Amino acid sequence: MFDQANDLFNKVQDILEQRGDDVAIDGTRKILRFAQQLAKKYPDDFDQYATYDVITMSTPTFDDKTPDRRPVTKFDFPGDDSVMKFLQEYRRELLSS
Repeated sequence: MFDQANDLFNKVQDILEQRGDDVAIDGTRKILRFAQQLAKKYPDDFDQYATYDVITMSTPTFDDKTPDRRPVTKFDFPGDDSVMKFLQEYRRELLSS
């Protein structure tokens, strides 16, 4: 599942990079703002979602052996907070513009 989210994120990043530095920077900021919103809305467990690691370009921790990091135990946020949904919609938006 992590690979699916990572592939979608990379597709969005590729589109952004093809459009030039300014678009890539703005797009990355948009994605990171979404990540910040998730961290605020889910302060107790945002770091346990694999898709959060994808959009913050972090390496997910799947075990409890990394100091100061909890293992990823969930794939994606529910409903409108879904990272997959956000990335799919953003990709469609980019492709249609």
